[in-house]
Amino acid sequence: MSQAEARVQSRSRAARWLRPVATLVIMVASIFIFLIPSASGATVQCQRVPSPPYVATKTVTTLAPADQRTTTPPAINFGTSRDSQEIAPYTFTVTGRAPDPAKMSWDFLLVNGNTMFPDDHASVRFFSTVGNLRVRLCLMPAGVPTGSYSGSLTLAGPGVKPVQLPLTVNLKDNNLALIWLGIFIAAVAAVFFKWWTLKVADTDASNVASVREFLRWLRKQWVTVAIAIIGAAAGVYIARFAKTDSFVASERWGLWVATFTAVMSAALLLNALGMAVEPDHPDKRKTAH
Repeated sequence: MSQAEARVQSRSRAARWLRPVATLVIMVASIFIFLIPSASGATVQCQRVPSPPYVATKTVTTLAPADQRTTTPPAINFGTSRDSQEIAPYTFTVTGRAPDPAKMSWDFLLVNGNTMFPDDHASVRFFSTVGNLRVRLCLMPAGVPTGSYSGSLTLAGPGVKPVQLPLTVNLKDNNLALIWLGIFIAAVAAVFFKWWTLKVADTDASNVASVREFLRWLRKQWVTVAIAIIGAAAGVYIARFAKTDSFVASERWGLWVATFTAVMSAALLLNALGMAVEPDHPDKRKTAH
């Protein structure tokens, strides 16, 4: 066997090896799409308890955060879920006369720019414990515009000095079908544009963007194209959507543009790999397009 024949067989084996690898990657990516993190478990029903009217009287009781979580509450992240959520209770140390939970008043104000989180989508309940007052907050995000809302929950009562509990609530864009459709279109457009630019750079070939030629090239390079799209698109999705607390509709374009750019870069790199493992043909030169 000549050296050229050995090289051809080696590259053919590499190509056969890449195909099952690409198939596995595609299967894993398909599973990944359907396993996008979301809220799970039983649906919480918030009890709509109206706040009693607050009447200012002489202060005889003060409330102070009993732990770090109440002092600096962590952000409440709903992700793409719109199910009601009961937040773990906040605990305040009581100094003075113990307040009556049934007479405690509250005022809820969270805003995102000029958009307010509706106060009727929140419910607050109070419970007395040994030397402490516990506050349970329940939020109903259904129908609330996406975004990051910040503000406070003000607590007061007869003879109880008002105290504020700072809050941040994040709602992420949950139109996943549109988001993934845009990612798919951006990825396909990136591959086509990269193929066309390589074709235009070849002075021995026509500059016409023929869909038939593109599909013929795609059948030859489907392994590297699949790896480029899955790797780049998944990386962008994880970095710019999955790992963020808040994502609004206007940020979709940034996600799609980043996908287009990443897929173009990955396609260029992996296209060279595809050419390297493509078997040699004596009567036809290799091309990147």
